[in-house]
Amino acid sequence: AVMIGISLARFIRPGRGLEHVYPSPPSLKPENLQLAEPPPSPLEGITKELPDMITGLIPQNIAASLLEQDMLAIVMFSLFVGIATVTADKKELTRPLVALAEAMLEVSMTVIRTAMRFAPLAVFGLMAETTATNGFSTLVDLATYCGIVLSGLTCLLLLYLVIVTVFGRMNPVKFIEAVVPVQLLAFSTSSSAAVMPLTMKTAIDKLKTPPSLAGAVVPLASTVNMAGTALYQSVAIMFLADISGTPLSPGDLALVMVTLTGASIGAPAAPGASIAILATTATSFGVPLTGLPLVMGVDRILDMARTLVNVTGDLVLCRIVTPKGKRANETLEPEESPVATEQASAESPA
Repeated sequence: AVMIGISLARFIRPGRGLEHVYPSPPSLKPENLQLAEPPPSPLEGITKELPDMITGLIPQNIAASLLEQDMLAIVMFSLFVGIATVTADKKELTRPLVALAEAMLEVSMTVIRTAMRFAPLAVFGLMAETTATNGFSTLVDLATYCGIVLSGLTCLLLLYLVIVTVFGRMNPVKFIEAVVPVQLLAFSTSSSAAVMPLTMKTAIDKLKTPPSLAGAVVPLASTVNMAGTALYQSVAIMFLADISGTPLSPGDLALVMVTLTGASIGAPAAPGASIAILATTATSFGVPLTGLPLVMGVDRILDMARTLVNVTGDLVLCRIVTPKGKRANETLEPEESPVATEQASAESPA
């Protein structure tokens, strides 16, 4: 998903038209640099940066990583702590740490929800000022950015249909018919957690996933399987980088992929939560947040679309892990189930 998003954003470059609106600092301008060396080839750049990329995955000082806003190091440290907490022998000793983390998450989400209530007014003012100063070309570039995100999500959705056809052995049209109610609810609520009960019911009733398996897969996938969010954030970071004129080397793009993949795993399943992750990730790569109000102005629409894709991915996973014996008993119409067929045979004359 991240590769799809970055590829589309690198090919179209939606923020180039807004570079004059939010100019980068003079020190970052290439014409102000003396004795500039020619840029290395992509393969040479990745080869030189690969050792530092690998060693930089594990933070030597987590306090320094927090101060420097090194998002990749923070994500890796959080993963290590989470794995150690879950696999600890004396889990009764780790419960206070888990409770503290949950309390901090709830406080953070409360702050974000409160800020998002006032965000539309602030975004309206900033959008009005930008449009009045630079004309409607700003809206054209913003529409291009939205088109890239929606195109990437469409590609990801088509990829899911291919996966469910090949590995799930299910007609994609029948799959869409089965999951449309979940998709519509996800599109309207913008929350994977809010549609979780309907997702489980659809997986059990229409995709023939055993209840015990659906009860394990759906809650986990609603937290971990955030491919649509990762795709959106990759395009948004490229959009912000183009607006500010910040160059991102191939090595930086590789680190962006790894960071967004890890950050999307822990993204809260709530509307507007991805903005905080996007801002932190962009800052860690030296991308200014001057264009963030533009991204926030259309975030709600894109949030609805990516939540739909996230939930579809959860149901595709349920279909894939369903045992083949359960798939064999699947019928296209409820009235043609094996139980109904046996009852009809018993009631019919010999």
